Amino acid sequence: YGVVPDDGIDDSAALQAALNAGVRKIIQLPEGEINVVNTTITIPGDLEFSGTGRTTTEINMTGPLSKFLITGNRVIIRDMFLHATDYTSLHGIYVNDDVHYWEIDNCWIKGFGKNTNWGSPGAGIYISDSCYIGSISNCLIDTCFIGVYGYGSSLNALSLYNLRTNVNIQDGIYFEAPSSHGIVLSGCFAE
Repeated sequence: YGVVPDDGIDDSAALQAALNAGVRKIIQLPEGEINVVNTTITIPGDLEFSGTGRTTTEINMTGPLSKFLITGNRVIIRDMFLHATDYTSLHGIYVNDDVHYWEIDNCWIKGFGKNTNWGSPGAGIYISDSCYIGSISNCLIDTCFIGVYGYGSSLNALSLYNLRTNVNIQDGIYFEAPSSHGIVLSGCFAE
């Protein structure tokens, strides 16, 4: 699909084409730096989206629109480094309203929402309204406005395991959802 790491060229269109063609499949990114420039990358359902490791597959995101937007159920994102290189991207991963059965594993997420405020808070991972049965595990989220932010009327059956949030401007983990239940935190560290 034309995703070429380490060439310094915008890979947004090629990355989106690969994801659109990958329904019910695994999309495996190679080692190296992949560039997303001012583009929201939509991740449809029934898909595993993987790199080779959180220190070997680096997604450099620039511009305020750059983020991964999970729009479908049964999505796994794993083994990659999401880096807001110019600190203008609002969110690293945005879990859209009513998305279920999602997982973010072994990712390093850095620099998102740094130039925001409480009026429109940015986050490394933003979990939107009525999302449930999701997990974040073995992740490092640092230098963001908020590490993990959950917002809406209800967030249910969420698990955070071995999550480390470090040097974030406001909170490491912040849930603002009054009707939530079944949120489990185990082995997490918020600095």
